[in-house]
Amino acid sequence: MFNWLLLLPYARLLVLPFASVDGLSIVLLFLIIISAVLTIRFCLKAERKSKADNKILTKTKAELCVKNQVATDLGNKLTERNKELRQKSKELLQKTILLEKQTLELLHKNTVLKQQEEQILRLNVLLEIDHFPTIVTAFKHPVKLIDDDLEHFAKQFAEKESCYKFLADVKWQAGYHCKKCNNTNYCNGKNPFNRRCTKCTYEESVLCQTIFENNRIPIQKAFYLLYLIYCYKGNISSHQLSEKLGIRQSTCWTYASKIKKIMEERKKELKWLDKNGWSKLVLTSNVALKQ
Repeated sequence: MFNWLLLLPYARLLVLPFASVDGLSIVLLFLIIISAVLTIRFCLKAERKSKADNKILTKTKAELCVKNQVATDLGNKLTERNKELRQKSKELLQKTILLEKQTLELLHKNTVLKQQEEQILRLNVLLEIDHFPTIVTAFKHPVKLIDDDLEHFAKQFAEKESCYKFLADVKWQAGYHCKKCNNTNYCNGKNPFNRRCTKCTYEESVLCQTIFENNRIPIQKAFYLLYLIYCYKGNISSHQLSEKLGIRQSTCWTYASKIKKIMEERKKELKWLDKNGWSKLVLTSNVALKQ
């Protein structure tokens, strides 16, 4: 700030030649010197400011260049990404169209298969009717006796509780043994006729390992269907079962096929049994049969 004071010795040298000049001239001379010093100081300050501004401007330009470069790179990347996304969108669209075509083909095939299944079921009905022998000649007992037995059976198992109780008695006639831990103590499960192990808490359904496992029709009708097929020695069509039980013919055919297969496997065992021999068809597990 006071750098101009350094110029005072030089100013004195300039004043000496004018020592004889009056005081007003000296004052003017000093004013000129001070003005020159201030001008030089202002020029130096302006130069420093200009240099600082140039540095800031240079730095700003550099930052702008970097930002522009980053923006350019991001723009290029976005462009490439958009191209990739458009390409993937096209591929997905093509795959979607292909899947739709395949779905339509599958629907068409399923329709054809359903039609073929219905035709097969109709053929099965016709074959069963054509090969259905006369009841009088096919059985030892007359029709009236079979009808009386069926009526008695229907009354005996009119309620699902009586059906479940019968299954429980047959299934665990040799005593209860847990399938998981072989424990012999049990309590009732969610269904009163299910048995839950008191040790490992495993609950076994009364329908498990019986011919009625995974049953989808009322248990009373399932019992009656089994008894009908047994009484007629398997010589009853699914069409007739459907009429008697009020169940779809395809469902009757499925159940009848399962029961007839077991009857064929156990025909030696069933040969000398009376009308109550149907209970021998209830259990499907070898372990259960041994019990």
